[in-house]
Amino acid sequence: MLDRSFKIKDLGNLSYFLGIEAFRTPKGINICQRKYALEILQENGFLEAKPAKTPSVPGQRLTNLEGTLLEQPEIFRRLVGKLLYLTNTRPDITYAVQQLSQFVDKPRDNHLVAAHRVLRYLKGSPGKGLFYSSNPHIKLQGFSDSDWATCTESRKSITGYCIYLGNSLISWKTKKQATISRSSSEAEYRALASTTCEIQWLIYLLTDLKVEVNNPVALFCDNTSAIAIGENHVFHERTKHIEIDCHVVRQKVQEGVIKLLGINSHNQIADGFTKALSKPLFDVYHAKLGLQDLHAPAYEGLMKLISPHVTLQLKIETFAQPRRKWADGFFSLRISSIANDRCMAHWRHSFTHYIGDSANNVTAHTWLPDTGATHHATPDIAALSTSEE
Repeated sequence: MLDRSFKIKDLGNLSYFLGIEAFRTPKGINICQRKYALEILQENGFLEAKPAKTPSVPGQRLTNLEGTLLEQPEIFRRLVGKLLYLTNTRPDITYAVQQLSQFVDKPRDNHLVAAHRVLRYLKGSPGKGLFYSSNPHIKLQGFSDSDWATCTESRKSITGYCIYLGNSLISWKTKKQATISRSSSEAEYRALASTTCEIQWLIYLLTDLKVEVNNPVALFCDNTSAIAIGENHVFHERTKHIEIDCHVVRQKVQEGVIKLLGINSHNQIADGFTKALSKPLFDVYHAKLGLQDLHAPAYEGLMKLISPHVTLQLKIETFAQPRRKWADGFFSLRISSIANDRCMAHWRHSFTHYIGDSANNVTAHTWLPDTGATHHATPDIAALSTSEE
């Protein structure tokens, strides 16, 4: 259709454009910015840095008053600008970058430290990106959340939302609200209004692409008061000051464009767009974003480890070099100093033979749930087997 109106040249399937890498498979398309992320790490000297588990420290509040002004603020500004572009394929750093972008005018040393934390997080997985499935199932659903009065200086709240098309994340946002909310319900309702407007725009876009959305879009919110305001046809005195936002959400509910649904705070995906999460909560949030890393090693099998302390089921992760093997998860196992040829020859057949010969090279690193402590030991392996996934 474009070729009939404009002179264009078909360059084939998209592979690289403006720093965004695309990889097609029969299951869908994966987009990432690995090369761009590595360039950022190299420019700032973080290629050899120790990776961080989360992009920001839980509970940390950045302000304009603490710390010393940077002598070269352009370094911070350039870094934040590049991180903002990186959020096109890395929604997991959206909240952290939004917090940093508030201080580009007069950045301080603690702001630069927080930015370096994001770089250390990216160092752990620079190749992660979004996956868009080729599944023809079209279903829009949104998640809306807010963090009330989170700004310590202005006491403004944070709006966060994410919208999925099927299982693929297509829109997300973190932004400080323009006005101060007098209650958490008001802050949640303003977030609902922003999410509703975004859903309506996406519906218009899908309609232009000849995709019809016939059913109401499920919009999940973890605040029952905000849902009640949206479904209530009578204005109360306490909601009069948010009348415009009430009209926006309520009108779309009445028109059948959206349907407000409650959700448990633990299952609220948009929670990660409004605050810094601890490691366990961040892992849950990260898993629901649908991020994939094409450059990460593939899982080759399942190994069962029986030690005097605990019996575990461990997934084995194989790197490009057969000598480096890890088990990923709460429990991890590292196998080292094993000859490459022997390792590959016995991988699918049996681990028992050469593990027995190299028991001293097997180190277990286990996490004990009852105490939260970490235990290091060279276990007496009683049984060891593998199976295909």
